[in-house]
Amino acid sequence: MEVIDGTPLQDEERVLRVYLKSLQGNIPPNAFELSSTDKKEGNRLSVWACSLTTCAQALVLMNKNSDFFAACSLQVEHIRNLRLDVMPDDFQNIDTIWHILHDDTRPGALGHAAIIGLRQTCLNPVHRKDLRLKLAEIAEKILEA
Repeated sequence: MEVIDGTPLQDEERVLRVYLKSLQGNIPPNAFELSSTDKKEGNRLSVWACSLTTCAQALVLMNKNSDFFAACSLQVEHIRNLRLDVMPDDFQNIDTIWHILHDDTRPGALGHAAIIGLRQTCLNPVHRKDLRLKLAEIAEKILEA
């Protein structure tokens, strides 16, 4: 598999997202909130390609403890197919691209990717919340300690 920074992942790829566990045990929509780091790096939601990074590796790479964090997976094709009920003008489809961690050689680091398009200027706060809800709906829980 060739990994080129900024290029789209294959539709068949699954990505995992590490998030703070919820008290209800579900995958909360805020699991898809951009962190301050994500916002600084071009409004890209950090995810990991399941074919190159395990849940355990992602937790280590992110310096997260499985006592407090869980992971879910999403199929890239389903991410790309997300639509809002009312589409704003100039809306561009959500996508998932490779986002290489150039200076990180730890196991699993090559699988870093990003979901882009969640903070487009045409989106208001209600649109952004709706997209997070839709991501939570298509996500599947894969790790809960």
